[in-house]
Amino acid sequence: MSLLPTAKLDHVAIASSSLAVSMRFYEELGFTPGFAKPGLQQMRLGTSFVELIEASPAPAPSPTPYHLALVVEDADQAWDRLRSHGFMPDAEVRRGASGARFFFLRDPDGHWIEILSR
Repeated sequence: MSLLPTAKLDHVAIASSSLAVSMRFYEELGFTPGFAKPGLQQMRLGTSFVELIEASPAPAPSPTPYHLALVVEDADQAWDRLRSHGFMPDAEVRRGASGARFFFLRDPDGHWIEILSR
């Protein structure tokens, strides 16, 4: 039983060493700029957003456990499209234990982003 039964994900906040570079990256993934103030930029995707906070992030050694996940209709098609536009996924699309097809890529600051389809 949830103590917050109506809760929904609002946003994920991550460090960005360059707001301008991170904004371009997330715009290419379909995000649009939202609220901003010095040192902070929100990037919207539907009703959720990523909040980019200017800071030096600690690099993540592997795709898990810390990451942002984006669901798409077809992970294989997304992989092909991203590769054709110069993005470097971590590996080929694979099937996880849940049956989802997925891959990871890093944003300009090394944060892992999972792209998946169910």
